[in-house]
Amino acid sequence: VKFGHGVDHDGVLGFQCLAKKLSFAEGFHLSPMGEIRSRWDKQTDGSILLKLTVPEGMRGAILLPEGYALEDKTSGYRAVSGSYRIIKA
Repeated sequence: VKFGHGVDHDGVLGFQCLAKKLSFAEGFHLSPMGEIRSRWDKQTDGSILLKLTVPEGMRGAILLPEGYALEDKTSGYRAVSGSYRIIKA
């Protein structure tokens, strides 16, 4: 997940580890606009559920490594608070 204000969490290797070995990962960052929180849970069907909390007014994007996509293309890749299902593309 990538946000403005110089915060860059481009964890391709971490994401691939989650997709293969871990059942979940979570973390937070205290930005100048407030707390950013994410939790990634591997589902039994192989998809990954991303739960994201972003301060109102903050701009960001969900960046996925090649081979993965959001299941619901209508939500796009704009990072706003909510839940997103990630699948193999």
